[in-house]
Amino acid sequence: MKFALYRKFKMLLFVSRIMRLKKEYGKTIHGRADVIIGKNFITENIIEEILRQFEEKYAVKVKFLDLPLELDIKEAAQTLADRTKSKVIDTRGRTCVLYLKS
Repeated sequence: MKFALYRKFKMLLFVSRIMRLKKEYGKTIHGRADVIIGKNFITENIIEEILRQFEEKYAVKVKFLDLPLELDIKEAAQTLADRTKSKVIDTRGRTCVLYLKS
């Protein structure tokens, strides 16, 4: 019973943290994309650009113009997050927002 309550509490903290991030970085979420990924998908130049953007701000909006057929937006965003050591905080359509905790 204690474990279940602890788990619910931990999940609520995680959700509240995500909601705070969405509110704090609303300009990023609702603004234009910082990085646009084309038909070459994720290259080293894209990774370097996203890491450069993280030096200026905590959240980076990425738009995918063309995805490989075997990937959906959530898988592509998670791949990008894994390669940049960041977290996906929002996905909408072909756009995702990545967050790098400093």
